Amino acid sequence: MGQDGFHVLSLVVFDGQMYQSLDVDRFNDPNPQPELWASLDCTPYDWLHVAWQRHEPGQQNTYIQYRMGIAPGGPAFFRSGGTPAWVDDRRISYGPSEPALLPSMNADGDVLTVAWRGSGLLFPSPQVWKSQKVMAISNWSPPMMVSPDNGLASDHPSAGMREVVTYHQNAQPQQPYIPEVWTRCGNLYRNVSATPDWRSVYPHTIAEAAAPPDPEVVTAYSVWTEAGELGNWVVFDRFEYVPWDQGPRKRPCHLTVSTGESVPSPYCLVRTGFRRYRDHSVDVGSNRLSYALPYLDPRYGYRARVEFYHEERTQVTYDLYSDGLPVGTVGVPPGTATTVLVDFPTGSYASDFRVVLDVLGRGSKPVGIADGFEVYRCPYARPRDGNQVRTLPLAENGCAVECRPNPFSERTLVSYESRMPGPVDVWITDAVGARVKTLRRFVASPGPRSVVWDGRDDRGNRVPSGVYFVHFSTRNLRASSRVVLAK
Repeated sequence: MGQDGFHVLSLVVFDGQMYQSLDVDRFNDPNPQPELWASLDCTPYDWLHVAWQRHEPGQQNTYIQYRMGIAPGGPAFFRSGGTPAWVDDRRISYGPSEPALLPSMNADGDVLTVAWRGSGLLFPSPQVWKSQKVMAISNWSPPMMVSPDNGLASDHPSAGMREVVTYHQNAQPQQPYIPEVWTRCGNLYRNVSATPDWRSVYPHTIAEAAAPPDPEVVTAYSVWTEAGELGNWVVFDRFEYVPWDQGPRKRPCHLTVSTGESVPSPYCLVRTGFRRYRDHSVDVGSNRLSYALPYLDPRYGYRARVEFYHEERTQVTYDLYSDGLPVGTVGVPPGTATTVLVDFPTGSYASDFRVVLDVLGRGSKPVGIADGFEVYRCPYARPRDGNQVRTLPLAENGCAVECRPNPFSERTLVSYESRMPGPVDVWITDAVGARVKTLRRFVASPGPRSVVWDGRDDRGNRVPSGVYFVHFSTRNLRASSRVVLAK
């Protein structure tokens, strides 16, 4: 408590040489010794994120408050006596998620996650809630319940990364109180406790996602305390899961850049406009696209997965640059999505914690990036040597389809491949998107397959010469390729 009777929430910073105390919040509380819980994380370039529980003025209700501090320059900034500029001060819990206690903050790339203990909806027992925010967007998402609201008390959450939250939950609706540690990964709940009759409490968790072309796996690491008759133990658990086994396909990444929208991504520096094709939404540049990719930690390497698409008459060659230095070249055929991996090696962005990715079309040709792209933390990103770009083959692109020969006059072999099992649909549309021919529709295992199209529609009639599109989908993955029938 300060000398003026107000309570003070302070952040103590140690920069390797000295300690400095920074006031985060000052408030009046009816309790002379209020129980305050706070959580802190940071984003590269020294964005400080603090979440703490606060009392409603004149009431017993508690809520979660968030504040972001900007401290450019890190240790040097604090040594010079600088004080962070506190911005984006807002309440992020409300309604049934309160009274809110025990916040846990996680900053992962451009996404912030706060988890806390709140009230249940169906039962009076406490439950775990969370809210998220994209750094470039001001609003936090509405509070979402993480625990299953099954009448079992849930407590002490720990936010790992975007879709991973660990907490302890009572094993029985009544006493004795024997909590278990649970981890929620996307829509998957997993009991990680190893000793059923012991008290498993106070978990902490972190998580990481593999970068492409590695398998789409998220690894969650958790530690917690096991308390029993023989004493207390610290237990460790490592758990891997595939994000879309229990829900929509969504490989967690460090940064997501939207493309093909009427409003450009906040990370887009240069584009001419956007265009929506049958299967792709594309950012278009007359001969250049440019994106600033922020929040990069110089201690790590990163990898961008970018998909190019255009419908020019001939193949277009793109030259890619990272912070003005050439990193590679890719040839993009018309009507076929081409996916490439672009590596940004460790330490190449230490000065400003970001990379500017430029894509230029040779011969003043237009440039198109389709369907958004992602940036992943990657421990084995290639060193900066002018060859940091590689094109993914079919099997590493999730799913893909192509036709040979193309153009064709009598028949063409449609080859398609997927790395995931599930329902498969292969079909032909004309230039305006009308379905002409269904080639395959069945449930298949992963692997390459092919089918012949003889240039006929579903009624057996020969279709006229022109441009057609072959489409292939499995689960919620989709690919297409242009094919020309020339009689």
